[in-house]
Amino acid sequence: MKKIVSFLLVSILTLGLSACNKTENVEKPENVVNEYFTALKNVDIEEANKLTEGEAEGEDEDLSEIEMELVNKVFNNISVEVIGDAKVDGKNATVKAKVTTPDMKKTVELVIADCTTKVTKAAFEGKELRDEEIDKLVGESFIKQFENKDLAKITSEVDLSLVRKDNSWVIKEDGALENAIRAGLPKEIRKFEDKVKK
Repeated sequence: MKKIVSFLLVSILTLGLSACNKTENVEKPENVVNEYFTALKNVDIEEANKLTEGEAEGEDEDLSEIEMELVNKVFNNISVEVIGDAKVDGKNATVKAKVTTPDMKKTVELVIADCTTKVTKAAFEGKELRDEEIDKLVGESFIKQFENKDLAKITSEVDLSLVRKDNSWVIKEDGALENAIRAGLPKEIRKFEDKVKK
């Protein structure tokens, strides 16, 4: 179970925010922001990486089918709305945007309730679930929540920083970008893992 929960965090942070320096020419910083979030929504990590600065990072381990589906569901629930024009100052720019992501606090609470009910029921039926079965149960519960048409979401207004490199704009990987995408995820994941350990 910890593997799937940890994977969810790593997917969003490592895959979504890892980057390489190559990018195609993009005229406006606003376009880069829109293209980055479109790439995330389409789970096109390679394209998202091209639109951020830094060195490429990634996990060597292969993703299971359920983990890949979970990544798809998370990224499909992220959207952005650019507010106005970018403020450009030489090789730096700021784009104000509204970023909407799943409300991870509420999602994790629902997953905890769902999994607790199912594990308790199995225990009363005399079944002892193996770690793999619990991992699958947690993954399926997260997927169910992300597929829910009434999925709770958080919209935050952020100032995304961009820098001009090689005649193109790239998004700086800073706290604003991370916080916009994470939507409180790490704190909720830690709480979830603590409850599971009890």
